Amino acid sequence: MTLSLGMIGAGCIAREHVASIAALEGAQLEAVADLDAGRAEELAAAAGATAYTDWGAMLDADTLDAVVVCTPPL
Repeated sequence: MTLSLGMIGAGCIAREHVASIAALEGAQLEAVADLDAGRAEELAAAAGATAYTDWGAMLDADTLDAVVVCTPPL
């Protein structure tokens, strides 16, 4: 069984988490959402995932087991 993951945020810390996810056996990053389409597409392409600019659309479109939130604190 594969754990299907999504990620909200595609900034610097997200790249670190992508590397950690890639090292996990049985986990696959399926989707990345970021307001910056270029960042979302770049990170998603590196992981073989789908890019979104709206996290709600990502959740509606993909069946994910968990979501990693990588957004800056307010």
